[in-house]
Amino acid sequence: MKATFAESDAPKAALARLRALWIVLASAIAGLLFAPVFGLRPLLLPIAVVLVACYGAVELCIQVKVLQPWRPLTMAVLGLFALSVTMFGSVDVTALAAGVTDSWQLTLQSTWPVRPDAELMFFVPLLVLLAAVIGIELLRWPAVALVPAVAVLVLSQAFVALTGVTAVLAALGFAVVAAGLYMPVRPGLVLIPTVVLGLVGAAVVTVVDTGEPYSLQQSDVAQVPLPRTISPLTEVAARLSNPETPVFSYTTTGPVDRWRLVVLNQFNGVSWEPDDNYRRLGSQVGPSTGAQVREYTAKIKAPEGQWLPSQSMPASVTGTAPLIDQSTGALLVRERKGALQYDLSWWEPQVDDDLSGAALSSSETPGPVGEIPRGLRTWRVRRLEEGGLRSGQPWFWSSTCAATTTWRRVRNFRLAVDGRSCGGFVGE
Repeated sequence: MKATFAESDAPKAALARLRALWIVLASAIAGLLFAPVFGLRPLLLPIAVVLVACYGAVELCIQVKVLQPWRPLTMAVLGLFALSVTMFGSVDVTALAAGVTDSWQLTLQSTWPVRPDAELMFFVPLLVLLAAVIGIELLRWPAVALVPAVAVLVLSQAFVALTGVTAVLAALGFAVVAAGLYMPVRPGLVLIPTVVLGLVGAAVVTVVDTGEPYSLQQSDVAQVPLPRTISPLTEVAARLSNPETPVFSYTTTGPVDRWRLVVLNQFNGVSWEPDDNYRRLGSQVGPSTGAQVREYTAKIKAPEGQWLPSQSMPASVTGTAPLIDQSTGALLVRERKGALQYDLSWWEPQVDDDLSGAALSSSETPGPVGEIPRGLRTWRVRRLEEGGLRSGQPWFWSSTCAATTTWRRVRNFRLAVDGRSCGGFVGE
């Protein structure tokens, strides 16, 4: 490969160093825009390692002429070595391969911000390394040298699009770094347009409402394949036969009215099962209500089972990495052997004691019940065709068994529906 830097000319070598520095800075800024996904602090060290490794490789190739044709390979090898040691503790080829193929997908399958695990965030410094290597090699055509960094920037916005003042500051910072690439040659022609375009872009972003931005987390790739699960309702008989066996134990910092294990809200024609909108639990989940909330914590020891005792609005879990259904708060562990002890934090809405201005309006009318679930509707039609269900016979009832609680007491009940009855169990 033909060398780009000319070491024989000191001014040209200095210019080459400066331009390489601007390229790695632009790549680093693009990588830091993933901060809404991982948090800013976990990204700083691996991206800084990439910056130092790439610039060090450039300087090494300037000093050692024989390495100039191998500069891209030198930057890639030094960058991967530094990343592997920094993030995994050693040179782990298997972890590097998994980071390339799986880390971005695991990130999309998680709630954000993501747990700062190396297996999840490895693809970000890897993108920075790739953009820096390609960008430095494109310095022979300075007009396109920033294209790889811009590509990383666009990808970061496809994950989480920045808005408001943060977006303006990020755009201005990247524009200033981009201007620095050409400023040593024509400072006036670069700096003035950069400032003007930055101010115009800031005004446009502030005034124009672009609506809800798209995120790759909404794609089908972000769906977590659920493992084979067992409904806690099938364990009711075994629990009744051994009432002295505790389901779980806990100590908490706040009042707890009840615990929930799983929400069964999908009917497959035979039994009830959970929904499939589970995600990997990130470092923390914000409250799902606009009301005033307070955070409580509990230490829980659960002897067995896939479903972990939880609350309606979990905030974080330490001690294990479960899946979470954000709409119900249910927690699911993929693989579990033996007892499990973990710490759970959750949000609890706080009700204002002053209800003097609260009142019910008699002019408001209840809304419609809503559509019948597809699976249940199909089951009813099939049963009518087979003659197993008479026309007009009640066939659907609303169930509040969304939260299967602590199994302390389970009693038989009969629920009347239009003069008819059906058997079942409810936990208290």
